[in-house]
Amino acid sequence: MKKVAKFAHRKSYGKVFKVLLTVTTSAPLLAEGGSVAKIIDLFDSLLDKIEDALNLERFSEEKKVEAYNKARRLLVVSINVTESTLADITV
Repeated sequence: MKKVAKFAHRKSYGKVFKVLLTVTTSAPLLAEGGSVAKIIDLFDSLLDKIEDALNLERFSEEKKVEAYNKARRLLVVSINVTESTLADITV
């Protein structure tokens, strides 16, 4: 599954680089209208949003790990108490 996700990202980045190549080859034609600056601003905005999304995903994953570890600790305590109670009953 991870390979598929990596392939999709590579495919997406390929499209971005293709657009950049097109922009740079036609930059003299686009420069007069300020289109190049707008495109650069759009890419900067896109990169910022990607970074924000990755940070949010990382934060979310950290919270999931914390919740898992907390539930696991509580379960281990519960198992230990149950074992101790059973040991007291059988003695």
